[in-house]
Amino acid sequence: MGRCSSKLEAVQPKPINQNTSSQNSGQVIGEEVEDGIIYTISESEVRFGPNKGKPLWFNRKSGLSETRKVRTVKAGTLEKLVEHLVHASKANDSAYVTTFLWMYRPFATTKQVLDLLLNNLNAENLNDNPDLKNTISFILGVWLDQHSEDFRDAPGYECLKQIIRCVQQSIPGSDLESRACNLLTQFQQEQNKELAQEGDPSTCNPPIAKESSLLYTTIEEVDLFSIPPKKMAEQLTALDADIFQKVVLYDCLGCVFSKKDTQKNKHVAPTVRAVVDQCHHVYDLVMSTCLKDLSMTAQERAKVIEYWMDVAIECRDMKNFSSLRAICGAVDCTPILRLKKSWEGIPTKKVKMFYEFVELFKVFEEYEALLLKESTTKCATADVNNKKAKKRLKKQKKKGVVYGTIPYMGLHLWYLTFLDTRNKNIKRGLINFQKRQEEFEVLATLKLLQASCNNYRFTIEESFLNWFHSVERLSCDETYLLSWDIEPLSNSAREKMGRQGLLRKPSNSSEPIPATTSQPKSTDHPECSPQVSDTTNSGTTLSGYSKAEMKEAQAAPSEPEGPSIPKTQAAPSEPEGPSNPEA
Repeated sequence: MGRCSSKLEAVQPKPINQNTSSQNSGQVIGEEVEDGIIYTISESEVRFGPNKGKPLWFNRKSGLSETRKVRTVKAGTLEKLVEHLVHASKANDSAYVTTFLWMYRPFATTKQVLDLLLNNLNAENLNDNPDLKNTISFILGVWLDQHSEDFRDAPGYECLKQIIRCVQQSIPGSDLESRACNLLTQFQQEQNKELAQEGDPSTCNPPIAKESSLLYTTIEEVDLFSIPPKKMAEQLTALDADIFQKVVLYDCLGCVFSKKDTQKNKHVAPTVRAVVDQCHHVYDLVMSTCLKDLSMTAQERAKVIEYWMDVAIECRDMKNFSSLRAICGAVDCTPILRLKKSWEGIPTKKVKMFYEFVELFKVFEEYEALLLKESTTKCATADVNNKKAKKRLKKQKKKGVVYGTIPYMGLHLWYLTFLDTRNKNIKRGLINFQKRQEEFEVLATLKLLQASCNNYRFTIEESFLNWFHSVERLSCDETYLLSWDIEPLSNSAREKMGRQGLLRKPSNSSEPIPATTSQPKSTDHPECSPQVSDTTNSGTTLSGYSKAEMKEAQAAPSEPEGPSIPKTQAAPSEPEGPSNPEA
């Protein structure tokens, strides 16, 4: 059954397998506890020699495999975790070095980690252990190259200057010193440029640099069908890719993105909020074009719904799962889904194909596997049995079309929230580093997908951007009122919903609407997750009534039940993950 909300309400995915961490690739046999650190001990069978590619039993028989014990950091004090950073670098354990530099922010500041690391870089230690100089130099080099934003603490840049002072004293004339000095110069130049732009009023409204072949003004003044579905998908993909590539991935941690959009929190995780808001914009665009014009006939509205299905197909071929999910969420929402007369004018094959897209987002494991598979291929491989889609894919392969992959961030943010609320930050009085390793795997996937977006060659048209942001964003109440104006409720259904307390009268209208409770406008940010769960802890929808009640009310006599469409299930059960966690 469709859901009702002014926001994009994503179906909660089914819980995924808990044992996805790389440290669990072998069989865990126990733990080792040292002073201030806990290691997980696992056994893994290693193949070697000329028969490395042979089956494991072949290697065992020929003696070309052995069982090794692997120690993985599970928890520790900050001092021990930084100390292990040096040991891991010496042992060529790049996995720990990479994970730590990505994931230290939730439990330490850049200044704290830097102080602990540089304390080892002194004359006495260098004389006792000459390899220490190269080890710490390597760690600092990786840190500066891969996470330079950690040192952008304007205006003083104290951490970066601290590195320069220490390296000049301990490793003078090194390559690390020149890289740190160059980075400092770059930051200072960028800061001066920003200050100059703030004082120059001519930079406030830069001229339009991109010309457009289409003239967009407002949503009421443009003929939607004058924009080919492929053109619409290209523009949405260009916008989605640009915003997704700017996401600061560590802002996805700690549920910081789920804080209410108040004046106090407006600067919290802005890049993550931008992705969520973009997804909601696409959702609102679909809702407005399908419901706002009350003068349309059922056949004309069917063409609009079918148009968005065609856009969804194009987004799927372009591997834009963000806009694909937004379109699916809007078309599959109750205010549109209940328009039976309009759905009767849509070809059954098109509807069936569309709902196969809806199913893509219901199991996180399958969705993530699909992302990783397609992020390394030249074009999307449709999972639908449709000749038209297969022909389109064959043409793309012949032309050598290369697309990136834009994920639907809601599922990834949901899973990160799940990991954050399932695992404690402190375990036995120590920092739970195992939790950070699991979170790192999600961020590493997103980083890979960000890089793949460089393959898109679409250009954002300024006039399309202006038109896109002129769309009126409808609340849940407004979408229901419009839907009921198009196809009114039957008297029996109205009476039944009234008896169950599912309707109320707004102050400025005599028309009853769903009994919402503090329903926010679609311009508000989600309160618990950018995925915008369609259920609360009490099992009710965002509209204030349960799924069972909604289903019963919509099944009332004489009330249109929506189109006869092939759907495998109404809505998946609630996951065992987070339930509206407070950041």
